[in-house]
Parts: sequence; C-alpha cells; structure tokens
Amino acid sequence: WYQLQEPWQRHSCITVIGLERQLVELMQRQRLARKSDEKQQSRYGSLTRRSGTNSAESRMYIGKQSAPSVASTKPSTFGSIAAEPYPEGGGSTGLESSSDGLWNFRGRLGEKLQQALGRNPDASELSFSYDALDGGAGFMCTVSVFGIDFRSDPCSKKKQADQDACRSALESWDTLIEDTLALRVAAGQQAGPEASVCRMDAKSRLNHALQRKLGRPVTRVDVTYHTEQMKDKENLFKSILRLGCMPGDRTFDGIGALSKGSAEQDAAARALEWLNSLPVTGPS
Repeated sequence: WYQLQEPWQRHSCITVIGLERQLVELMQRQRLARKSDEKQQSRYGSLTRRSGTNSAESRMYIGKQSAPSVASTKPSTFGSIAAEPYPEGGGSTGLESSSDGLWNFRGRLGEKLQQALGRNPDASELSFSYDALDGGAGFMCTVSVFGIDFRSDPCSKKKQADQDACRSALESWDTLIEDTLALRVAAGQQAGPEASVCRMDAKSRLNHALQRKLGRPVTRVDVTYHTEQMKDKENLFKSILRLGCMPGDRTFDGIGALSKGSAEQDAAARALEWLNSLPVTGPS
C-alpha cells in the first residue's frame, strides 16, 4: 500500500508516524516521572509535610508517632502511660540515639511517680539493678517500684534493658502500682506534722533519728555500709551497716535484696528498729 502512494502522500505518512512515536515516548516519560514522584512522596512525605513549618511544629509532628503497645493499656487516674520520645534537640535523653527506636519509658515512669507523689521518688520507691549475661551477651535490668520488681528481657545494652523494665512497670501501672500509690498518698495526707519524716526512706529516717540522739549532724564515719553480692544466692546483695557513733560499734546485717540500694535500705531499717527500741535519753 505504501509503495502505491504518491511521493507527497508518502512524506505525510512518515510525518504522522514520527509524531505518533514522539507522543508515545512523551507519555512513557510522563508515566515514569509520576511513578518516581510517588515513590519520593511516600519515602519523604513527612519531610515534605513539615517543610513549611517552624521548629516547634516539627517537634509536635514527631510526637504524633504511634507509640508501642504499652500506649494501648487502659489509662490510669494518674494520667496516660503513653510514652513519648524526646523532641529533637531537647537535650540528653539517656538513650543512645533516636535511630535506636527506643522510647523514654524510664523518664515517663519517673515523671508519673513524681506527679503522683508530689516529689521525686526516693531509693525505696524507685531503684534499678543490672545483671550481666554470660559471655558478654548483654544485660538484664530489674526496676523496683514500691518493692514490686519488674524484670527486662535480655538486651544488648544497659540502657535498652532499663527501658524494657520500665516498660513492663508502666504496663502494670493500673493493676499493681496505682493501688500502692493511692494508699501511700492517702497515708501521707493523714500522717500529720510528721508526714515528711514518715515519707523518708529507711536510710534517711535512720540519719534523722541519729541526729536527734547525738545532738549533731551525722557524718560519714558515723554510719557506714559494706554491700556485696551474696555468694550462695544468685543475683542477691547483702549489706552490713556499722554505727560507729554508738557504743560498742554496733553492726546490723540486712537480708538478701535484688539491688545494692535495697540491701542498704534493709540494713538501715534493722538499725532503725534497734535504735527506736532504746530508752529515750539526751545526746550522748
């Protein structure tokens, strides 16, 4: 058919075919460009949405990330336990970096305790202990909240382990911790003028009682602690307290505890019990 056409007709056919090819190539390039734009938008969409905002709006957008499963637990009367990451440039977070994917459960736990108590929690109310896994495989952390222990899964870093332990504590906030908190807050409100002393941990109460008995401030040589890991019981610590300021250089042995701080608190409680049993006299 092409051979039967006149020369001017052949030229027109060539022109049309060339235009059709150019149109097809143009449509193909447009489709490829749209696909590339879609990929870029799905990958960098969050940056595109934040490009016109200020730094404060950017930090607010980051905070809207979905939290891990702990955020799905029932909210308590002391507030939601949904953990939030620290904002960009917000100072030290206690974590390795935001790229680790860790959330600040430790900071959230401390914040909730502080809000509920109206003060910073002391060592008897919040304490941490760590256990190294065999062969340097990692660590496990135990966080003690009002004597209730929560243990982490094995983690490669200490900071990851204490975050995991705090996460477990937050998950149990409604069922275990909240009732204990409510009782302590109610007891503190009814304790009268000695409430501030009653809220102290055993070591602080011991120092307070010794100061009243001695009639002077307590020094480091007056009360000393020797704490070490128990040989016959794994992951337990025992503390021996010596009262150098009392006649006879009395010592008091604590029982096994999961952390050094808890062991010292137990030894202090035993010394305080003995001190309170003594007859009331003036400063010695």
